[in-house]
Amino acid sequence: VINDGGGISGLKSVRADSSGDLHIAWVTGGPFGPYTPTYRRFSADGGFGPATAVGFDDAGPVREMILSVNPTGTAFMMWLHYPNFANRSLWASRFVPGEGWGSPTPIDVPGSGSWSFEWPLTRIVVDPFGNATATWAQPVNGTRALCSNRFTADAGWDDAGVFVARDGGAFASAVATDATGAVTIVWSQ
Repeated sequence: VINDGGGISGLKSVRADSSGDLHIAWVTGGPFGPYTPTYRRFSADGGFGPATAVGFDDAGPVREMILSVNPTGTAFMMWLHYPNFANRSLWASRFVPGEGWGSPTPIDVPGSGSWSFEWPLTRIVVDPFGNATATWAQPVNGTRALCSNRFTADAGWDDAGVFVARDGGAFASAVATDATGAVTIVWSQ
């Protein structure tokens, strides 16, 4: 049992680390909220740990929740949040083995106007050193732009930025990292 009584369960994401532990994320909540990003870990030698609320408890829905885990078990969860069903914003939180989850942090491009589309194509990847790169599509200056933000283990999140903005929009496709921490992002436009 992954969700043991937390209401409706949706938007599941499951990843494994190199020790064989499973990292499971989903959204819990009733039909009208609150909606909470939730995490549970299955340890190969200890079984299931408790379910942990990662985000905040409020009436706004959560969309595009995604989880990424590196080989050592450092994880990032990212989600699009609609507090009170308006004012969409992109949030992320980091899990460090032995420490737990950090506080959720907004990571999108601030002040860019209304999110006029439902699915921002969120992607996040964690390198072997615990650094993360997030990408998503977001309206910026009247066009659908591809944006990114980088988390470094020693400094936290950078300021989000636009890396592709053009008439007709751009759409994120995939983001990956290699053993050296180099990140590759590919997209269609």
